[in-house]
Amino acid sequence: MPTAANPPIPDPTSLETAQRFRLNVDRLRRSLRRIEIVEELGRTHEAVLSLVFRQGPLSIADLARREQMRPQSMGAVVGDLVTRELVAKQPDPRDGRRDLISLTEAGQTVLDRVNQVRDRDFALILDGDLSAEERDTLHRAVELMERVAFGLDRA
Repeated sequence: MPTAANPPIPDPTSLETAQRFRLNVDRLRRSLRRIEIVEELGRTHEAVLSLVFRQGPLSIADLARREQMRPQSMGAVVGDLVTRELVAKQPDPRDGRRDLISLTEAGQTVLDRVNQVRDRDFALILDGDLSAEERDTLHRAVELMERVAFGLDRA
């Protein structure tokens, strides 16, 4: 039986696929963010808006941990987003010493715009670089990716 000291050994083809997939997802994310700056937001600003949208109100410490940043650095990002009225701070009802960061209506509008631009840019790349058959194959692969991603959520 596998343990932490003796983890299971994956099939070599699965391991290679996982490595290539992970590296290319990272490359794709970086490339799409370089194509166009949207709403004058940096990558971390976009990530904070997206995290707060998906997860609900989060503390600065939670955001910093999820983005692998120092809380002080995340505090500066959140401060900028508060100044731009894209997020709001409210006292945490469970711990009055900290604030929870939530998306404002303006923040939701900006996030929607960012997502529209990112989706459009990616779709245009697919249209320009892939044949109809390749796009169909990619569509089926995305369905498999969703199955894997939802499986990870259950783990």
